[in-house]
Amino acid sequence: GRAERAIRPEAEPAVAMGIYHVRGMLELARDRAADALAACRAAERLAGQLAAPDLLPMPTRAYLVHALVRLGETGRAAEVLAGLGEPDRDRGEMRVAAAVLQLAQDDPRAAASVLAPVLDGSAPLARGSWLAEAFMLEAMARDALGEAAAAARAVERALDLAEPDGAMGAFL
Repeated sequence: GRAERAIRPEAEPAVAMGIYHVRGMLELARDRAADALAACRAAERLAGQLAAPDLLPMPTRAYLVHALVRLGETGRAAEVLAGLGEPDRDRGEMRVAAAVLQLAQDDPRAAASVLAPVLDGSAPLARGSWLAEAFMLEAMARDALGEAAAAARAVERALDLAEPDGAMGAFL
């Protein structure tokens, strides 16, 4: 909140966009999806003011999808994903967001399929914490498919990834 008050978005849109990105991430971790959505939308508006408006970070778009899903707006979340070009949809963060949507739509097989390139390292990620989340989603998908051993392995992998930094976001 203090950072938002200190930055004048009209003077520093890229910096303000970054602050809203972090705010969206934090609000999701706090289970405040409406606030996360508002922060992501604010970042999106600021991105439109930049010389290259397509610079809205993929993780911010992924947080936007997460927030929409948590608010029960799965149709809007699907529209966001459908509006992306293939290279953007194939990024790791967007694959994680797509898996969140597919799990919310009771399609664990599709969620596991979309996560496979993230888990094998072939889909790029901005930060390693996304990988822990991907393994937690994999665990949820495998559990829903009745694959208890695979679910347990995925949880263990997520814990191994999160332990060095104490990054608990994937478990919240």
